[in-house]
Amino acid sequence: MTLTRICTQVQTISMPLYFQHLGASITVAGLSMTAFTIAAMLFRPFVGALLDQRGRKPLLIIGLFLYALSTFAYGLVTMIPLLIVLRIIHGASFSASSTSTSAMITDILPEKHMTQGLAYYGMFGTLSIALAPSMTLYFIDHATYTTLFSVTSGLSVVALLISLVVTSERSRLSKIAEHQSRAELETRTDSIPAKYSIWNSFIVRKAFSPVLTMLSITIATSAVTVFLPTYSRAVGIPGIGLFYLVQAAALAASSIVIGHLSKKWGAVMVIRCSLLALGSSIMVISLCPTLWAILLAAALFGFANGLLMPELNALAVLSAAPNRRGQASAMFYLALDIGIGTGAAVWGWVSDTIGIQWIYIIAGCLPFILLLVSVLCRIDYNLGSVQAEQQVRPYGNEGTTLAAQSKE
Repeated sequence: MTLTRICTQVQTISMPLYFQHLGASITVAGLSMTAFTIAAMLFRPFVGALLDQRGRKPLLIIGLFLYALSTFAYGLVTMIPLLIVLRIIHGASFSASSTSTSAMITDILPEKHMTQGLAYYGMFGTLSIALAPSMTLYFIDHATYTTLFSVTSGLSVVALLISLVVTSERSRLSKIAEHQSRAELETRTDSIPAKYSIWNSFIVRKAFSPVLTMLSITIATSAVTVFLPTYSRAVGIPGIGLFYLVQAAALAASSIVIGHLSKKWGAVMVIRCSLLALGSSIMVISLCPTLWAILLAAALFGFANGLLMPELNALAVLSAAPNRRGQASAMFYLALDIGIGTGAAVWGWVSDTIGIQWIYIIAGCLPFILLLVSVLCRIDYNLGSVQAEQQVRPYGNEGTTLAAQSKE
């Protein structure tokens, strides 16, 4: 998955430039990302349902095959409409491969180490943040787009070959057998009911709380991921590239300590403290537009994100029955897709209407609002039901429950 993330990040940076290189306008170049994102969003619910019905590996292989094929075709196609079609195929294939990989990770991880494992999984994703920009610009400056796309397609093929020998079906089926009898699977509220329902086949209701929280967080963080370079130019902050290096380092550091923090403080307290840090980091960007303040914000931003995402991801997955966890993963990543797309549109409108500095003031308020709602409404992000099920059904022979490690 690290290889495909690097490829995706490279193409996110290079594709608008490639469109303009072929003579397209900036508006048309923007469609390269729009087509990719919409395709990924639309396919995720179907991918999640198929993962639980057909298994992980078939969709992973199909997704990576189409991913490598579309990536290689970029260097051969010079017609803008055909490139848009390739971006749609690419987005759908990325949806299949990324959701499959995430589901396989949750299959393999012991439940008491779910948060820590997902944090390590996310840490490898930071390599794309560190490597992709420099890699992209080097090839554009010293080679050709065809060479760049050939390299990324080669990395995609390597990922495809690795997927042929990777499986999690034994772990997945073992979890289903260990945790619930057939009767329990039929009576659980988050299992697919006997009477077919399109809504229930795509949605895991118990995962709503952590998924909606992640959606709101992603809307806020998109202000930084999408508009920070533009903001830095507007206010005259030099060396903004350091922000991403500090962010990546802080995110990697969070993956090392999240297991200890989650065990000591409990998942809910980690989420609340992270919301406080995240809101503060975004506010600092607007209120103190200097390089050193921005780097401090980068550390807080990366560390808070590194705690929030795996913690909420684990709660979303563990809230679902083992036979619905593919769909729970799809819901979580769909929230990320929608949050980035919605945030980019909203913050662009805010910038044009009342000024770019207001993006970070308003975005910074969102985590504080989530924190306030969490405290006043005593939201536990469905941790209570996860703890109750873990107490009844300890995982394997370890006998260690999530409840024993997550104290609120």
